[in-house]
Amino acid sequence: MKIDPLAFPAHIRRREVLSIQDDGANTLCVTTAHCHAGPPEATIVGMASPIIWDENSDFWRFTWRKYVSVMILNESYAVGDPSEPPPQQRLRKANHEPFLAFSRKVTWANDAYPGPLALWELGSLNHIVQVVTSTPPEVERMTMSQLKSL
Repeated sequence: MKIDPLAFPAHIRRREVLSIQDDGANTLCVTTAHCHAGPPEATIVGMASPIIWDENSDFWRFTWRKYVSVMILNESYAVGDPSEPPPQQRLRKANHEPFLAFSRKVTWANDAYPGPLALWELGSLNHIVQVVTSTPPEVERMTMSQLKSL
């Protein structure tokens, strides 16, 4: 099921990036799983529930065609904008643009070709993926069987 990227469900906050692929034809695909709390288990600080994904999870595939550049951050080290909610809460067209400015400086891509550039940010539990592109992502909800067929 494909959805509007700007209407991506806000309640999906616990995503894990499963794969990031470039198909060789200037298309970037990021596949994520919606995680949930697993069964409680003993840890060194007491009982805790791990964040897991399984066959009952929702899977999402984000596809950017004609992307210019991509940056993958370990979310533990990311410096966020204090006026914005934490990035793992959403897919968004970013308001801050340092990576977009960097991409304009180190590539010949511009608003004329491949088209008006924008910075999209996909947050997860473990990564923040920033993509400079002239096209919004295609967002598709998938099942485990669809994921296995890729």
